[in-house]
Amino acid sequence: MTYQMVLLPRNDYWNWVKASRDFVLAFGANMTPDPEVVVRSPLDDLVVTFPNGPAVFPELGDTEKWLSAQAPQLRLNPIPASTAEEFYDALQPRVHAGDPFGEPRLPISLAWPTDYPVITQPFGANPQIYARYGLPGHEGIDFRALANTNVYAAAAGEVYEVHNPPGGHVYGIHVRLRHGGGFKSTYAHLARALVRVGETVGMGQLIGKADSTGASNASHLHLLLKKDGATARGETRYPRDIIDPSPFLIRPSANISKSPPGWTWPAAKTLLGAVGRPGDILRPSDIDLSIRARLEAIAIERTDRSDAVRRLTRAIPGIFILVRLGVDPEGEGAAAAFVERVRDDVVRWYGHGVRHFEVQPNPNLQSGGWGWGWRDGGEFGRWFEEVVSGLRVDCGEAQFGFPCLSPGDAVTGLRHDSAAFLDQADSAAATADWIGVATFWENSVELSRGGDRRSSPAGYRDHFPHRPLFVTEFANVSPHSTNSQRAEQYLAFYEQLREVPGVGAAFAYCLSSPIAHSSLVWRGEDGRSHGIAEAIGGRSF
Repeated sequence: MTYQMVLLPRNDYWNWVKASRDFVLAFGANMTPDPEVVVRSPLDDLVVTFPNGPAVFPELGDTEKWLSAQAPQLRLNPIPASTAEEFYDALQPRVHAGDPFGEPRLPISLAWPTDYPVITQPFGANPQIYARYGLPGHEGIDFRALANTNVYAAAAGEVYEVHNPPGGHVYGIHVRLRHGGGFKSTYAHLARALVRVGETVGMGQLIGKADSTGASNASHLHLLLKKDGATARGETRYPRDIIDPSPFLIRPSANISKSPPGWTWPAAKTLLGAVGRPGDILRPSDIDLSIRARLEAIAIERTDRSDAVRRLTRAIPGIFILVRLGVDPEGEGAAAAFVERVRDDVVRWYGHGVRHFEVQPNPNLQSGGWGWGWRDGGEFGRWFEEVVSGLRVDCGEAQFGFPCLSPGDAVTGLRHDSAAFLDQADSAAATADWIGVATFWENSVELSRGGDRRSSPAGYRDHFPHRPLFVTEFANVSPHSTNSQRAEQYLAFYEQLREVPGVGAAFAYCLSSPIAHSSLVWRGEDGRSHGIAEAIGGRSF
């Protein structure tokens, strides 16, 4: 369901209300003069209509830019108008057309058919592959869909064919719908169909579960669209009346603020944290930094000392603790051997009340297991599932996280490409209790752009809409940045994630370390603070 909100200027508010009256009644919208009500709305599918003219909202400046920055998940519906009269004149045609957006009418609209806002192969792609089948390119759109996840009808219609056997057709198990205007859609490579021939379905209705049956080697949904007579009329270059679904597709907003279903995090906001002391145990100086920074969460090594953490929890009551379960590349990388090495530490921390564990951070790095423990993400995924199964025996309520990956392209002998690694391991990641994210940048411009979306919280939310996220590592990694610049950017990153549901905590890398580069730590090995903790502690949010 889409919810409508009309944001109106405080100045001359009641005249703006009168100008909006017909629009509000036609589309069931609410009105407010308070921009904070809009940006803090808990509604997932909120559309905000507002007059967008010079100085209409003097306190905001560029209203559209301000709303986009404060709440990027919102769908904005700016109306060019500087006065209440202009606003009324601009809204009336939309009221009469029954369309709040004033968009041209399409012969058909297609709802997004999976829970994942990712297209893995667009229409017309890879002509060199499909030419051998007499096609100019890919004849549909492939959507990301993990095995046994939901597939929805893109438009209302009647089921006119269901192919149930997984064999005997390149589309495997698939469903075909007939819509008005001569349109037909096909949903291919399913695990099973959930509708029958002759059944009438609505837009967005569940019609099947995804898989990779037929001529497919990975779970996804293939959507095909046809229009009767399109080939004969020259409306398409494709045979058999195949047309491009893309112009008719209603794309979901890139909304990282949606909480995963069932997300029950004890904190109302994303917790501000830091990685403690990689490669060693917490020192008194680290506990002092945590106090100065007013940290709400800390990530520690599995081998850290219980007494050091007890001192920390006495100093900061209620601080959230995440334990990172990693081992060095020694001996074999078998899952059973890993479980045996970490089991005592997991049980120890579990006994202290810790419930969140990150399993083998950065597994796409050579130092994190790639090459000696597993050759790719697929092997790691199987290893991960076996490890979690082994550790749950003693710690049934523990929440085991799929680890963060070192983001970036392949580096020979050092790193497996992170995007490819994640794609190979995604079935295992989808079974994890939560998923770790690592995100890095080198300057404020990269930070403001969000870096590489694939390795950002937004990109991970696209891939795993039903899993909680933890940013288990973030940092400015440039050796040329000053500590004051780092502190300013870390505050901006914390604040950016602060109000994002579904992200449990964000951990800056790191308080101190005997092994990390000196540009990454918040204090030197002599115990002297670099000023980052003090700047974080002085925040106003």
